[in-house]
Amino acid sequence: YAAIAGISIRGGQFINTATTPGAFRIGAGSSNVEIEGVYCTGFSSVGACIYATSVNGLRVRRNRFLSSYAAMTAFGDCVDVSFRENFVSGMANNGVRISGSGGDFSIGVDISDNEFGPSTGNQSPIYVTCIDAVKHKRVRISGNGIQGRGIPFADGGNADLISTYGVDGLVVATNKLSGAGDLFIAIEQVTSASVTGNVGV
Repeated sequence: YAAIAGISIRGGQFINTATTPGAFRIGAGSSNVEIEGVYCTGFSSVGACIYATSVNGLRVRRNRFLSSYAAMTAFGDCVDVSFRENFVSGMANNGVRISGSGGDFSIGVDISDNEFGPSTGNQSPIYVTCIDAVKHKRVRISGNGIQGRGIPFADGGNADLISTYGVDGLVVATNKLSGAGDLFIAIEQVTSASVTGNVGV
């Protein structure tokens, strides 16, 4: 997929009736991409409504993602990724996934002020992980409302509602969490973390 730069996508409905793996594929080397006010549903194949690789400047705001495999995944070396004020529900996998491996990591990730309704699968609604001895840098997860399935993980409930692994500079603050099947918040292999004002019931 070719790199794009300085693109704003505002409004529109993307309803999958076939086997398309996602609504937006953002190629490596892309920069300054904004997606706001769109509606995505039915992207249930393995993939995501938004799939980004090594992007510099991605802002995803005030969208609705329903009944799909994942709302957004970001892989590779990403810089300045923001996922804010979105509504996510009915995901078969993660709601938002930020992944790094093989020396790739992201710098400056903000996942804030979103509402996550129950998923159809058992994965974490927010999943931020980096392996192979590297770490994501400066990750903020704040002000989100996250509703799990309300049953134990062993019976098909969600894994940790917020799952983080391999982060240097993590803030997890003022999230409201309910219905966890495992942990409310999981933090592993993290340095310089601040976890404040979260509520789990």
